[in-house]
Amino acid sequence: MTILINKQVLLILNLNINYLYLFLLNFKSTHYRLFFGFILLINSGLFVYLIINILK
Repeated sequence: MTILINKQVLLILNLNINYLYLFLLNFKSTHYRLFFGFILLINSGLFVYLIINILK
């Protein structure tokens, strides 16, 4: 179970890095900036949620 959770955390962290890269790549476009910013915010929330659950 711990291994599974660690894989999920690594996956979400990897998604955060990918979205951050796309966010910076599309920084000139306001539409993409808002869209990827929103996705990044959701993924960051999930990442924090998983960390809190692991620490419990």
